[in-house]
Amino acid sequence: MGATSQPLSALDRRVGWILDALKEDGLADDTPVVFFADNGRLEPRGVHWCCDCGIRVPLIIRWAKNFLAPLQFKPGILCDQLISWSI
Repeated sequence: MGATSQPLSALDRRVGWILDALKEDGLADDTPVVFFADNGRLEPRGVHWCCDCGIRVPLIIRWAKNFLAPLQFKPGILCDQLISWSI
């Protein structure tokens, strides 16, 4: 996990800064936070191959308490299904 732990730690830290800023400004309960990224690197065996790094895309959602209707899933789940989301 050495090659991925540093970028994941950096991502976690930066998302934490955003969540902290929303909380400090009193916006955390009104602001959903959605993080997603492209599907990986180009070489070797990246997006042009049918392997994990070419077909899986990260998606993290932190829903806001006061934003529209609550979503119909429990926090902390891991989903490997195709995601389609519209409001």
